[in-house]
Amino acid sequence: MENNEIKENIIIFKKAPYKLKQNDINKYSVETLELMAINIYKEYLLHGFDKKILDIILRERARKLNEQFEWTKNNKETFLKVSDKLTQVFVKAYNEAITTAKELENRILKSDAFLLDYEIEIKISLYMKDKLYYDDNDWIGFVLSEPLMDYSPINYSFGHSHFKYELSNKPVF
Repeated sequence: MENNEIKENIIIFKKAPYKLKQNDINKYSVETLELMAINIYKEYLLHGFDKKILDIILRERARKLNEQFEWTKNNKETFLKVSDKLTQVFVKAYNEAITTAKELENRILKSDAFLLDYEIEIKISLYMKDKLYYDDNDWIGFVLSEPLMDYSPINYSFGHSHFKYELSNKPVF
């Protein structure tokens, strides 16, 4: 699809009512959705606007990619590597959070005037490493790099009121 055609589709898409956007987006290919996302994201960086349009496009892209996904041996190995890495990172972050929570608990026990309560949030986000997205703003990684549009496969939190439970009931890794 030509760049002018992509820009025309974006203009039509942006003017359409929200409901229509969600219904009509499925007619575009993954490649077209990526080109639309790149163009819209560049516009967002220059002029700013509501990210809902970009979100609709990226969700449809993800849906189509999921539909096309095949469980090959290579894909399974890659998936398991990513899963293992996420688990390793979470375990490190969780152990650090427990260490910090113990320090905060001690301060609360000692009636620290500046500390009555706390909450610790662990948020693991992915980011692009192999390709420098900022060197190539015509690549979908450029759009997905914030970090991956705020996508966080692991979100975990606890606070003072749950500390004892947290020590006795570690999450399953």
